[in-house]
Amino acid sequence: MEIRNINQNDLEDLFEWRNNYESRKQFFKKNKITLKEHQKWFEESIKNPNKEFFIGELSGIKLGVCRFDFLEKENYSEVSININPTERGKGYGKQLLNYALNIYLSKKKRILIAKIKEDNIPSIKIFTSLGFLLTRKVEGVIHMEFTEKLIFKKVEIEDSLTLYDLLKKRNYNISHEVLPDFKSHKQFVENNPYLYWYIFSLNEKAMGTFYIKNDNSIGINTNEPTKEIINEILDFILDNFTPRKGIPSEIPNYFFINVSQNNNLLKDIVSSIGYMPIQVSYKLIRS
Repeated sequence: MEIRNINQNDLEDLFEWRNNYESRKQFFKKNKITLKEHQKWFEESIKNPNKEFFIGELSGIKLGVCRFDFLEKENYSEVSININPTERGKGYGKQLLNYALNIYLSKKKRILIAKIKEDNIPSIKIFTSLGFLLTRKVEGVIHMEFTEKLIFKKVEIEDSLTLYDLLKKRNYNISHEVLPDFKSHKQFVENNPYLYWYIFSLNEKAMGTFYIKNDNSIGINTNEPTKEIINEILDFILDNFTPRKGIPSEIPNYFFINVSQNNNLLKDIVSSIGYMPIQVSYKLIRS
């Protein structure tokens, strides 16, 4: 899908989509509008710096429009989408919204609000899947606010300094008790003992890392765990990786998470999501 700003050539398409019967059922103003009314609105909107529209296209076919209206008094932008009636039900709505959000927020850091009729289940699902959370419901209208989603980046040698900074700040450790020097750390990153190793960031700030080992074990390292963040990390893992085939008495056929005994917050979060502990490990040292 390609994304671009609207132009004069989109006037009639937006008019047809706006007056479509199924579209109007979900609008707050259900009445049909005339072409003259639409032209006036279009000309004013395209010149308004507080309004921004993105058209999604695929192979020359216009798929839909995503609209952002910045309300200066309230200090937030309302976001909405309207899909070309002939292209509905094909999964384009989520992709269009996702691309438009990335473009808009890369230029303008603003609070985003969506207002959706409570019976518009498809739209609610799309917005929820991309990080919008329910804030309130007023007279049959769902109010949702966008929360930034995590950005996942595969670890590379160039990330050594970022990883070292995270390591120095880490509250809980399993594999070491003394902080290694940077040279040793960089060599560790170069040798990368993990099957998969990722840094996750929020609002351009590195929040922590996760890794997956050959034995299907997962380690999550962050000093700021929340249920939402851990849920998003685990969803990313389950959506993008498959456990290695199990070997009896060696490797289970499922992923499992290792958590430091003292990290009660992370243990509580993982349990609250619905995952059950399977064992407790003890470190043996000759006294």
